[in-house]
Order: sequence, then C-alpha cells, then structure tokens
Amino acid sequence: MEYEDMNLKTVSCSDKLCGIVISSGNRSNVDSFLDLITSKPIVKEKLKGGSLKIVEDNGEYYGVLFGAIGNMPIQHK
Repeated sequence: MEYEDMNLKTVSCSDKLCGIVISSGNRSNVDSFLDLITSKPIVKEKLKGGSLKIVEDNGEYYGVLFGAIGNMPIQHK
C-alpha cells in the first residue's frame, strides 16, 4: 500500500520501548498507516502494550506509536 504525503519524522528504540512518529496533511493516511503497522503479526508478537495517538497541528497530522518491547508489559501507575 502506498501513502502520498507521508513523512517519517522519527523512529527510536531503547531496550524497553520503541516509538515512531509520522506526519501527513491527510488524517486518513495517518490513521490507515497506524492501522496497517499495528495489524502486522510481527508487531503484535513483539509489542507488549503501548499507545497510538493522532495529533493535529496547523493542518498537519502526526501519528504517534509507542510500545513496550521485551518480556515485560507496560504498567500504568
């Protein structure tokens, strides 16, 4: 699947968390991309919880995904 007007802003991982930020002028593209990436079997297998969010700023939509990796799930306090 190809997404027009998509920009990869950052990808970063530590030994416990991974995160990705993408952007587009089209909210639907951001939403579809986040749905696609989180539906991948390898992502479902490796992530132990996390969060997705779409934020709008001046007509640009930012998709944020972060997830726990490793053996322990994220615990909210």
